[in-house]
Amino acid sequence: MPYGVSAKLWARLPEDDKAAIKAEYEAGLAPPPVDSNLQPADAGGAGIPADPLDEILLDPDKWKAVLDFASGTGLGTGTVMGELTGYKPYDFGEDSTYFSETPSLDKDGGFGPLPPTTFSDINLSVAGAPEWWKAVAPNQYNPLSEYQTLTNLFIPFLSPEDQRTVAANLYQSDSKQFEFYDPETLELGAPPPSITPDIRQRFLSGQRATQALGSLDRFLQITGKKAEDFGPGYNFLRGIADTVSDFGLTSGAEQFTETQQSQLRSALDPLLAQVKSKNLAAFGPLAKSFAAPFFSAGSLQDSGPSKGLY
Repeated sequence: MPYGVSAKLWARLPEDDKAAIKAEYEAGLAPPPVDSNLQPADAGGAGIPADPLDEILLDPDKWKAVLDFASGTGLGTGTVMGELTGYKPYDFGEDSTYFSETPSLDKDGGFGPLPPTTFSDINLSVAGAPEWWKAVAPNQYNPLSEYQTLTNLFIPFLSPEDQRTVAANLYQSDSKQFEFYDPETLELGAPPPSITPDIRQRFLSGQRATQALGSLDRFLQITGKKAEDFGPGYNFLRGIADTVSDFGLTSGAEQFTETQQSQLRSALDPLLAQVKSKNLAAFGPLAKSFAAPFFSAGSLQDSGPSKGLY
């Protein structure tokens, strides 16, 4: 085992890496040949700080994953690298289950790409949803398919203008799986020309948010999934909807009072601030569209601190 590295691995290393390892070994910095893992000095090792990459460099099979990853040979290898080093191309938190399964080895001993994500129709209806909307579920869950799934589930609870935008975004994200949202063929109809009392009642009452929460619950029941199967986006959107559901018009009112507006904004601000994190940034526009629906005809609130809420 030359310089503490297996002969098989040594043969694969570039000459520059061999020279570096040889220099470190001769300087007394490399691990003892009898140990395949680098150990910190306080553990009786050679004094190199423990690092997840150290184990990879000394394991031929894992080293191949590193080489494949570095040469960009597909998502499958990136998934393996997420497990080995903590690196996650889409970092959705410490408790993420996206990277818990290792792809199968291909016939050459390498890691192949993950199978493509496909969406299928599910029997989930929502009162008031546009006729063109479809409830769908993916065959696998990853950061992109989660974003697409949750975004699609929220379409019925957005303004017509925001529905148009979200549908177009989904089509752009995967024109094959969301071909039914093709802007050139989708008949959306014109947005409302004015803000009517019925529109205010729908979008300023807590019922819309309660419906959204119910749709999330029914989606889990239909698909047999749990909230834990999702990344943080699921609970983040539930938190937004739950907060909006706590606020609603008082009997006979057509708009929030200034006190209600201030209370709603104070409750939403800390939640929406979370979209500054990389884990939730993708869900920011959707959360804001749900919390403060956009209407080209005007604002739901004619005045007060929440006019044009965000």
